[in-house]
Amino acid sequence: MDQSTRTSTYEQTGTFPFGPMDRAFLALRIVVLAGGLGWLLFAPLTRDDKIQALIVFLFYSFYNSALYVSIFYNPRHIRAFYLVGIIFDLIFILLLLMLTGGAASSFFIAFYILVALHSLYYGLKVGLIVSSASSLIYLVSYVQSGYPIHWTDFGVRILLLFMLSVWAGILSGIMREDRERIGRLNRDLRESFENLERAQKQLIETAKLAALGRMTSDVAHEIRNPLVSIGGFARRCHAMIDPGAPEKRYAGIVVDEVARLEKILRDLLIFSRGPARQPTMTKIGELLAWGLERVREEMAEKGIRVVQDIPGDLPEILADGEQLRQAFMNIILNAVQALEPGGVLTLRASTEKEGEAHRVCVEIEDTGCGISEEHLPLIFNPFFSTKNAGEGTGLGLSVSRRIVEEMGGRIDVSSNVGEGSRFRILIPVSAEAQVPALPEEERAR
Repeated sequence: MDQSTRTSTYEQTGTFPFGPMDRAFLALRIVVLAGGLGWLLFAPLTRDDKIQALIVFLFYSFYNSALYVSIFYNPRHIRAFYLVGIIFDLIFILLLLMLTGGAASSFFIAFYILVALHSLYYGLKVGLIVSSASSLIYLVSYVQSGYPIHWTDFGVRILLLFMLSVWAGILSGIMREDRERIGRLNRDLRESFENLERAQKQLIETAKLAALGRMTSDVAHEIRNPLVSIGGFARRCHAMIDPGAPEKRYAGIVVDEVARLEKILRDLLIFSRGPARQPTMTKIGELLAWGLERVREEMAEKGIRVVQDIPGDLPEILADGEQLRQAFMNIILNAVQALEPGGVLTLRASTEKEGEAHRVCVEIEDTGCGISEEHLPLIFNPFFSTKNAGEGTGLGLSVSRRIVEEMGGRIDVSSNVGEGSRFRILIPVSAEAQVPALPEEERAR
């Protein structure tokens, strides 16, 4: 596991994982301490030499304890702590050599272990540095011990030390490249699985919506024909009845309910197949103003305050104005219905740049009851509604999203229960539209 992966894991989980080399370091240090103390019991040393050796091993225990305590509290700097540990390891090995016969001591093998582990852990450069430092310390013990071995044997040991660092360093580089390649493959595989999962969900959703669309279209057509006749005759009866007669009110109720049913059927037909698009150059500000005008009476009754930030120089977009007006109207109406008396409805519009494409961003924000976390992913589903039965079809937001997405845009929503909701509608600006100059910070984005 390379350092970047280990740091990323630490940031995600709060724990710094010990890789195979970390465990090898720890296991080796424990084995050295246990084996060294066992060696002291049986080694043919004088009492004074055993006391000195015991002091050396106590020194070893102390700096290793300090090393791993430091790593525990500062896991991000584990590699730096290991580099400091190399210095103390070399001192420890030198002390052991001086106590057990200098260059002829069997403890010279510790240099090979130290070089191999650090060459594998850090790579060739650090391995060569550790080899050089080990050779220098071994040379000191060679001189101090009065040349107890022949210089050719000493030279072979030094040569093997550098050869070990080179081969271990090369192996470390190969292993690091393999880990990085495997990491990239794993990331690509994970992204492919995620994309496949999204595509599968989208395919299932599309199939469900297609079946539902066919069914609703058939049902809507069957109901619409008799409803047209009912509506026509109801309006004629309403017009013919004397204004003072009680039947006038009943006929009015029939007319209103027929109108409501016609709206439901219209939403069903739009949802099932979508109306024919008639794109023209459209001004966003006019569509939002139209939507506000349609709910002005309801806002006045609830004392809702409207805050608008809609620049007059917004670019026109190539879109079906009637459809987009309906999309905005659905969202504005939902916001007004969610607001308590005295609430605030905010409308904002601006131009944004995504890559080379310019988009108009419309934000519709309310200070209403908000949407619960469990309901938030469902609000664009057809026929989903948290309103009481008879108060809505659950198609408004579904239709709005379809309209916006067919224009190449998208709708994002964020909400907090008790604080309100914000709908963010992004719609591409047509190539024919005149886009105003963006501020410097927007161009640099």
